[in-house]
Amino acid sequence: VDNAVVWESTNDGYVVQSLDPDAAYGPDTPSETLSTFLGRSVLLVFKGPRLRWVLPTTNFPDLKANAAFHDGYPILVATDSSLEDIASRVKFAANSGEEGDQAFKIHGLDKEAWRNKEFAMERFRPNVVIGGEGLVAYDEERWEEIQVGQPNLGGRMLLVSLCYRCQESTTHMPNIDVETGEEDTSVPSQLHAQVYFLESFSTSIGDLSSKTQALPALVSTLARSTRGF
Repeated sequence: VDNAVVWESTNDGYVVQSLDPDAAYGPDTPSETLSTFLGRSVLLVFKGPRLRWVLPTTNFPDLKANAAFHDGYPILVATDSSLEDIASRVKFAANSGEEGDQAFKIHGLDKEAWRNKEFAMERFRPNVVIGGEGLVAYDEERWEEIQVGQPNLGGRMLLVSLCYRCQESTTHMPNIDVETGEEDTSVPSQLHAQVYFLESFSTSIGDLSSKTQALPALVSTLARSTRGF
């Protein structure tokens, strides 16, 4: 298939075939099975090896890099300190009273559910998580480059943009519990929306996306920051 379109980019692909036509589930190919289920003719296509160019970003307007299947950039970077800040704010809001100037509230928060529930890093789906002493929450939003491993072995990554996937108003990927598949209507999207406009927090936590997209610099592939709600 030479005209498979993935995220507005035309790619090559291969129609998936059955490994064993005599298997118990029948001789149908995966495409035939899906077509029957969906009531329309469809093909299950495996992405081919052709690379696609990725878009330049505000911080890297002259960016020339490519990626394979990824919707934006191939790597997502996060820090433990950012997650800890988000988790502590959710926990504080869940255990705060309804009244009082000091109470930090998150619109629509299910307090009973979040009093003992932990906010997991997996919600952001990062590839690289950085921890250690001296890190400040949302440091990854301010970095332009990181080194993973020994310099002589490569591993240099450019942090080219914030994670727009996590900021999408229609999806709010981090709101989805990775274990149950259930979407929370307030965490962390409402935390992002409220804290972003609080002057007392704005200089320290930015917009709370906590995810940065990145690309391996030496092979012209990129990464994004983890700033991602």
